[in-house]
Amino acid sequence: MLRLMKTCAMAACVAALAVPAMAQTKWNLPAAYPADNPHSVNLIAFAKDVADATGGKLQITVHPAASLFKAPEIKRAVATGQAQAGEVLISLHENEDPMFGIDVVPFVATSYPAAKKLWLASKPAVEKEARIARPDAPVRGAVGSAGHLRQEGPATPSRT
Repeated sequence: MLRLMKTCAMAACVAALAVPAMAQTKWNLPAAYPADNPHSVNLIAFAKDVADATGGKLQITVHPAASLFKAPEIKRAVATGQAQAGEVLISLHENEDPMFGIDVVPFVATSYPAAKKLWLASKPAVEKEARIARPDAPVRGAVGSAGHLRQEGPATPSRT
């Protein structure tokens, strides 16, 4: 009887430890831009896509308009684990390394195809510098921009 009770107690402990693994995971994603900005619109669409793809097991809460962290604080917040993900214009941190500001130098890339070429050429160096701050955290979702080009007309979420 004592052996049966110990076995049941052990099974209950194992089951209790397994519950967190099945529980929903929640991430916070701070962003600097207002909710109606194309950056934030894309992040909100991304969070919805992640929730759909994981059957709701991963819920990402987007915090637009610097409501969780101010723009210059987002990178540090992710690096120190205060937020699980974040979005910020990387050129904001060019004081840490000039490579972070390569795509905002005026007239270096004056079209989207040129910006893509610039990004593909600079991506390895940018990722290397980003890893120095937190070597265990992979750089994900980094994208280049077309410098100072602006979209005309209504913004539409990107699903690429």
